[in-house]
Amino acid sequence: MPRAREKRTTALSRGHDEASRNAGWYGREAPADFGWPATVLAIVGLVGLVTSKRNRWQDAVLLGLSWGILFFFILTFNPVDLEVDFIPSFLIIAALSGLGLQWIQNLFVKEAYSGGAVRWISAVLAIVVVFGGAFGILQGSVDAIGAKAPVFLTGYRRVYPYPVDNPTKAHDYAHAIVDHVEGNALIVTEWHYLYPFYYVALFDDNKPGIEVVESSPSGTDGHIVQSMQDFIKESVATRPVYMTQGGAKTPVDLFYSYYFVPVDTGSKFHLYRLQPKP
Repeated sequence: MPRAREKRTTALSRGHDEASRNAGWYGREAPADFGWPATVLAIVGLVGLVTSKRNRWQDAVLLGLSWGILFFFILTFNPVDLEVDFIPSFLIIAALSGLGLQWIQNLFVKEAYSGGAVRWISAVLAIVVVFGGAFGILQGSVDAIGAKAPVFLTGYRRVYPYPVDNPTKAHDYAHAIVDHVEGNALIVTEWHYLYPFYYVALFDDNKPGIEVVESSPSGTDGHIVQSMQDFIKESVATRPVYMTQGGAKTPVDLFYSYYFVPVDTGSKFHLYRLQPKP
């Protein structure tokens, strides 16, 4: 199996260009995922904490420092699915958005206790801020509910890692593969099919002896690292070994060591048995 050191070193960002790319990606995704209303509210929330008369600057420092550490991690690491590492920092932005909404609402509520027309105007503005701000934060969910589909997923996110418009594909794919291998087989595949394959092996096909591994873990740039090559070589000598990546997608790291023998799965999904070359 891949050594922890191999994964750790390959996940390290490799210079200024990649750090700039990661920063740019984050700068585009954060406003796109939250919407500009929520992003502005997050900034307002941080300012509100700093300027609070209740001595809440410590909270601002804690949240700001936490976000800064997470952002530094995003800059200095280069995992395959970088968006997964955005999530912890997004939680902080969500908290600050709520604080920003509360800060503006409290400002209007305070004015609502004054006399005259200002009172009523401030009360109305407080209500507008609450509903308008909440709508801005939840816009993606509102659109999805209205369309009865995850319309907030666009581009390649509609098909990767699983096709949103074909929700049974992962299960169908797993059946096409697991149904055609022995009960003690090793299956080398892409990361997003590990769980579907294990689910079918354990609960549908009653093949608990099957082992499924990821061919190119995070940070390996699509290569089969040496420890994985060693693991495959050891396994081929004792049990059937299959791979879902072959044909035009045959990993160059294995091409010169194994024949990729096609297996008829009776479907459009491809499966290859690895046979050592003499």
